[in-house]
Amino acid sequence: MMTYSYYSYNDLFQSIENSFNDYSQKNKLNVTLRIEFFSNKNTTNNRYAQSSAIDQLLLRRSTKYDLYIFDPTYLKKLSSHFIDLKDWLPSEYIDSYSLKDIWKICIYENKWIGLPLFIKFMVLYSNSNYLKKYNEEIPTTWDKLLETGKRILKQEQSINNSTNYYGYNGLFPINNDSTTSSMCSFYQYIYSFRENINSSFPVLNSQIAIDALNKLKEIKEKISTDEIFKLNEDQTVKLMSEEKNILFSVFWDSIFPNDFNVYKRTVLPGRIDGISGSCIGGYNIGISRYVNDNYKKASVEVLKYIFSKDFQKEIIVKKFNKYSGMIELYSDKEVCSILECDILNSLQFIERPVTIKNYDEYELKVLRKFYDFLYGNETATDVLQYIVDLTELYYMNLKEYPGKAVFIVINILYVLVLSSLLVKYIPKFSHYYTWFSNCMVINYIITSFFLFIQY
Repeated sequence: MMTYSYYSYNDLFQSIENSFNDYSQKNKLNVTLRIEFFSNKNTTNNRYAQSSAIDQLLLRRSTKYDLYIFDPTYLKKLSSHFIDLKDWLPSEYIDSYSLKDIWKICIYENKWIGLPLFIKFMVLYSNSNYLKKYNEEIPTTWDKLLETGKRILKQEQSINNSTNYYGYNGLFPINNDSTTSSMCSFYQYIYSFRENINSSFPVLNSQIAIDALNKLKEIKEKISTDEIFKLNEDQTVKLMSEEKNILFSVFWDSIFPNDFNVYKRTVLPGRIDGISGSCIGGYNIGISRYVNDNYKKASVEVLKYIFSKDFQKEIIVKKFNKYSGMIELYSDKEVCSILECDILNSLQFIERPVTIKNYDEYELKVLRKFYDFLYGNETATDVLQYIVDLTELYYMNLKEYPGKAVFIVINILYVLVLSSLLVKYIPKFSHYYTWFSNCMVINYIITSFFLFIQY
């Protein structure tokens, strides 16, 4: 099995390897699991390079690895290389991961590409020390977060005469290793501005999305700074660990031990009460379609073990305090004594737009333009229209005047280009075109034609 992740989960993967091999030996499965693990701790490659490495292995139909652990971001990109798990696993395994939108990070074009070893999502961390000190409540809307932050910051700064205190972190780091967090922060924030709980993701160039971005910039400018919003994951954890410099933080779940009581975890705020949004992620496991059936069957035994209720509860939840994608576990009292089931049950998940062609490139373009708004002078309207244009297809309506005008101009230009080439065949001017062969003329005409019809 091959895996890569930003965070170092060596202990978790070692535990998976050891526990499965013990299980295999006891049950005489004659299957041995070996995991090769890469992270930013033991390699200099970033997420994109590691994704490319996996992709290159699979494009060569490599049989080096039977199983791959991968970011759900690459569901579309890797889908053609993996088997459909619903054809190999008993239906109860598929059914267990079909609830509460978990399936959205497992399926592409009705094919089960992978199942989540565990899931990740973002929550709001509220500094309970300051909330208690000033008798404030955890905010449930972005307006309340802004107003609460302004009140507490004003009082703290007047008491301590210090400006090193911030109301909200945003989590929009600009380094390429942190694009997952930035894109998730961007998407879940806009999702939290939808009109009601059943509304779909807002149209990106709608007034709702424009208002959302303008509110975000207002929050940054009134209770935070560019520098705090740009902090990456490690810097954010360090800031929060200091316990006294940040009031509200958005971050991934389970970064602090359960007995770390400084921060209270809740679902993220929304435009109105009852509306929220949380980007869902995790680490999926899929089986290569290039290995032979014997290895596929052996890999299925690994998945049946990992995605059993016992393993998810005993190892993922109890031993490593991670959230399982098996939703039925959150009605288990023992599980809820370890994890905050009320948060999981209240989350309103949103997945990143991973089905977009060339998602990595799209993500970088979106964030680069978004930063021009958040940290620069671009308007929300222009930035959101740019993002829409990245995936929008436009056409000319020849029944309307603008379409007719453009069509006529294009045709006139094409006729002019064509006419200039035909001059070659007029004896008076042919000596100017001696270097221009007939093949070149034909090639130029055809190329020009396709260029004109493209635009």
